[in-house]
Amino acid sequence: MKHYFKVFLALLNISAKNYLEKRWNVFGIITNSTISLIIMVIFVNVYFSFSKEIFGWTKYQVFLLTGIYRCVSSLFYVLFFRSINWIPNYVQRGTLDIFLTKPINSQFYITFRLTRIFELFSVLTGLVLVYYSLQKMDIMVSIINWSFLILGLLAGLLILYGIYFSLSTLSIWIGRFSGITDVFYILREPLAIPLDLFGKTTSFVLTFIIPLGFIITVPVRLFFGMSPWYFLFFGVFFASLAVWFSSWFWNFSLKHYTSASS
Repeated sequence: MKHYFKVFLALLNISAKNYLEKRWNVFGIITNSTISLIIMVIFVNVYFSFSKEIFGWTKYQVFLLTGIYRCVSSLFYVLFFRSINWIPNYVQRGTLDIFLTKPINSQFYITFRLTRIFELFSVLTGLVLVYYSLQKMDIMVSIINWSFLILGLLAGLLILYGIYFSLSTLSIWIGRFSGITDVFYILREPLAIPLDLFGKTTSFVLTFIIPLGFIITVPVRLFFGMSPWYFLFFGVFFASLAVWFSSWFWNFSLKHYTSASS
């Protein structure tokens, strides 16, 4: 475990230095995060200008969910997004062969090879929106509710990782997979609003069949006491299943991988 942690820190350091070679990237991230936050706030305000409550959600509850969505999606960008996106390129160019010879778990190495530490600014904008929402609601939240939220969101982050890594692994089988980024945006978009707004049937499918609901909506519902406490265990179960499947599918796919030198 200590060895893996040292490797993670080394990869983080290398990625940060590479990113700073183009310093305008940092300015671009700050500008993009600020503009997207303003657009989200306007959208929610317009949505709730016709009603004070929609499907049991108030405006500031949705603001809090939106802020948390920004935090989770930004952490995903920091840790996983860029690295996973490059898997199809590794397969096409044959550079995957090099990573498979490294004296470390190949999934771990590829997962954290290209982090984006400066995306953390988007996490800060999300936290600002969360703080603002809590101030407007003026509610007392117990340590248990905070624990449910944090544990639920950690599970949700792992669910998103497991699904996206597994989808990217398909490139080993189908070769060219240039649309992996588009797939991520399709997965990500429903997370920015409560899934309850899609109706009971769609909400059920996106929660218990395709467990996207356990990434953001369910942890926030647990935070507000809108879902029973044992839903946290469902989230942990889906997270464990997603990570296990991504590992199994990766190793299974590698057994059928035709390297560039073959």
